Amino acid sequence: MQTEFSDFTEETFPKISQLVSICFGDGILPQLKRILDNPVRKQIVPAGCIGFEDGKAVCFKASIVRRMYLGQEQMFGVFASTFCKDPDGCSLPVLFEVHERAEGDQYQSRLCLGNTCIYVAAKFYESFGWRPGAESWTEMRFGIIRPIRFLWLLIRRKVFHLPQPVSHGFKHAADEMRSYATEGEAHVRRVMNFDSRFDDFWKRYLSKNRGIVASRDVETLTWLFGEDVRSGKCVLLAAFCDKNELEGFIVLRPMRGSPDRWQIMDMIALENAPERMDLLLRGARRFLKKETSAITLESTGFPDFIQPVLNKHMPHLRKTGHNRFEWISNDPEVVRVIEQTGNTRDSWFFGPFDGDYNL
Repeated sequence: MQTEFSDFTEETFPKISQLVSICFGDGILPQLKRILDNPVRKQIVPAGCIGFEDGKAVCFKASIVRRMYLGQEQMFGVFASTFCKDPDGCSLPVLFEVHERAEGDQYQSRLCLGNTCIYVAAKFYESFGWRPGAESWTEMRFGIIRPIRFLWLLIRRKVFHLPQPVSHGFKHAADEMRSYATEGEAHVRRVMNFDSRFDDFWKRYLSKNRGIVASRDVETLTWLFGEDVRSGKCVLLAAFCDKNELEGFIVLRPMRGSPDRWQIMDMIALENAPERMDLLLRGARRFLKKETSAITLESTGFPDFIQPVLNKHMPHLRKTGHNRFEWISNDPEVVRVIEQTGNTRDSWFFGPFDGDYNL
């Protein structure tokens, strides 16, 4: 049997489309296209590895390189995604080689991690020494926006075995003067674009960063959320002070296939301040109540110190069955920072932004 390996790029994308569609469904293809659009690929071209046996793609793993920071020091981290093998067969040597090459030296990475890991993949990563994330990745939090509709939905599903009712939709344009939550001089408003205010926010955030955090520079935010925010597929809410300076933001998205269940895709605030996060979550719940037909707001991940704030707005828990976050590093400094500060207020880590969960 002849084995070959190739980088995942625009040119090799067609060679894995059938394999990933079999493993994940056709809906995965736009997500892989987005991985290829990653702006970091201007510096680091490969976006994963493909394994071939006798000319057939039998194994694939995508690699998403992101800028990260230890304090003010920039580094690269590689986020694993879409690891799969041909259901008809793939030899273990090819599987292991794809796994290794998708995290190789060409990515210049000091940290590897992922956060949508299924159980089988989790056990595979564990066998290679990968470590689990925060306890919040073993559960899903949710808060009920409309209790009567929530109860009716349960009755429809459990008693009558009917599908979820059709979502009513919401306005895709934003009135940026409308406030959804207020605390002192700070107001939460919806915005439709990642503009210069977000650049200023990121510079101010980074100047006081003491731990580990993935970059929220405007180029990265625009790549991940920009088109969806402009089209209304995602909602971007930001907290501004009276000087119109941005103090934090939250990105919400209706769940695919269940549009009245909304999820937190990202949330961050200056100094990782719980009171700013609380304001953003208050604004998020009020926005969903006023502008959408949302039934629930849901969250997975985030560090331990912010869980009491999340619990205030999303008090219900459902266990996921296993820890869906994993990370590994051979760099002693990175390991030290994650062990000592990764799950504290000094860092903003273990969130849905730290991987491919928000793609």
